[in-house]
Amino acid sequence: MRSLLKNIYDHFLFRCFLFWMILFSVFRLFFVMYNFHYFQGSFGHKLVIFVAGLRLDVATAGYLLIPVFLLWALYVFIQKQWFFRFLYSINICLIVTVVFIAFVNVINYVNWQSVVSKRILLYLNNPLEVSRFMTTAQIAVGLLSFVLMLVCFLWFHAKFVGRHKKAIKNLRWGLAYLASLPLLLIGIRGGVQGIPINESDSFYSRHISNDHAAVNPFYYFTHSVYEYYVLNSNNKFKFYTSAARNKHVKSLMEEGPVKTTALTHVKKPNLVIIVLESWTADIIAELGGEKNTTPFTSELIKDSYLFTHCYGSGARTDQGLVSILAGYPAQPDNSIMAYPEKTRKLPSLIAFLNSKKYQTSFFYGGDLNFAQTRSFVVQQGFEFISDKSHYQSKDYNSKWGAHDDKVLDAQIDHLNTLPEPFASCVLTLSTHEPFEVPGQKKFPGNDMPDRFKNAAYYTDACLRQYFSRAKKTSWYKNTLFLLVADHGHSLPRNRDLNWPEGKRILCMLTGGALNDTLVGKKWDSVLGQNDLLKMISPYYGYNPKKFKFAKDPFKAKHKFAYYATEYVMALITDSTAVL
Repeated sequence: MRSLLKNIYDHFLFRCFLFWMILFSVFRLFFVMYNFHYFQGSFGHKLVIFVAGLRLDVATAGYLLIPVFLLWALYVFIQKQWFFRFLYSINICLIVTVVFIAFVNVINYVNWQSVVSKRILLYLNNPLEVSRFMTTAQIAVGLLSFVLMLVCFLWFHAKFVGRHKKAIKNLRWGLAYLASLPLLLIGIRGGVQGIPINESDSFYSRHISNDHAAVNPFYYFTHSVYEYYVLNSNNKFKFYTSAARNKHVKSLMEEGPVKTTALTHVKKPNLVIIVLESWTADIIAELGGEKNTTPFTSELIKDSYLFTHCYGSGARTDQGLVSILAGYPAQPDNSIMAYPEKTRKLPSLIAFLNSKKYQTSFFYGGDLNFAQTRSFVVQQGFEFISDKSHYQSKDYNSKWGAHDDKVLDAQIDHLNTLPEPFASCVLTLSTHEPFEVPGQKKFPGNDMPDRFKNAAYYTDACLRQYFSRAKKTSWYKNTLFLLVADHGHSLPRNRDLNWPEGKRILCMLTGGALNDTLVGKKWDSVLGQNDLLKMISPYYGYNPKKFKFAKDPFKAKHKFAYYATEYVMALITDSTAVL
């Protein structure tokens, strides 16, 4: 028996298998320690993370063993040294790839709260922009940590697995490897059950972060890539026929006989859309959020029409911008902005206003090439477009681009040169990770919640200066301002972004053109971020029916908001939420 066990232990494939299982366990521990504040439940419930993921780890190890198994089996018969070196190099390449994906999954979870998937490939066209999620110090520490972990695993592989040529003695050993094939296939399937294993087999908790920790990141990533790029023709969300889908959508968008007060007392007013990066309801005191984080916004709300239950459609700026400007809701695992041939077909109030002699402009302090944003903005019809190239480097933070005060001032300066009417959109960025803002900090802590609140406090101060200038202009009295967040955020209360609390955002109308009877009032029913331009488009002469996937909340028979993440599609009503 001892001899049999020793032979099994000396088996090259078995050692490779043990290596992968140890690597997965180490990274799972790393993931849990680095993101521990996201996990919920008792200590025992959290410990189940390390058990729930074992079967998927076995399956993933099985897939990683396939090239090694095939090449090793050939080497038994070929017995050429160069062939063995090639086999060993393949294993090393797999280690580098797996460690990289697992490491990115750990670090990335703080920002995205999702397991790394093919979605990250959409942003790798501009890797410099991806790096802006972290400070320079964080990048340096991250790279050093990655290299250190990679070196450790390569060393461990060399010591524990090595080239292990002693296992090849004769043909008997070769036949033993071939006999391992059934075990390998069973491991890949996750057992002998009827349905092969998949990510859901690792889900054991109602707390999504616990499940994310249990899922094998390499399996999740490669499976998402395979599903999208190989099985792209299969729409996994196609549950109804086209006729049935159209019927359901028509029913959801049905309008009722509702009389409402006009939003504006000005015929075809100027329009200014301020898209606020990550402005979750949790930083707005009037929405039940943190007090004293956005004091000017609290003052502005008194002169505004506040939507108390507005929900962001997606989780990224590229989704939010499309949702706001084109009325197109977010997709669970993709962004339509990545496909210019599709975004050019989306409805556009801005393009319509161009045809009505409006002066149109778009302002952003960062790089508009990130995530295909420029193509979308151009196709929406904005005539004047300003990004970070229009600002001096001294006005940049270390990562994204120009600070919000510079960008907001630039928009005011530009609007002051224009004849009326005009339509303009500005996208802020200071409340984006890594939350680097100038000036004195309001909150003394250096943890992520306080850094986020400091960034929000700074942008709020920029808005104070912005509206102070705007109110002194001749055009303010004819202008309707829409302030809305691009998406919610987990900070500062560590929200789970799959649940409605993490998707609720700031949304309000203000300005001199706002109907006086609405000033200081609130709309307490649910509405979606993608409903906003359909709501205001009639006041500009644009046909609201062009926004096919949006509704006018004042006229809608069904009051609801839709949002999507990689794991959830949800409908929220005034009384409930269905996820």
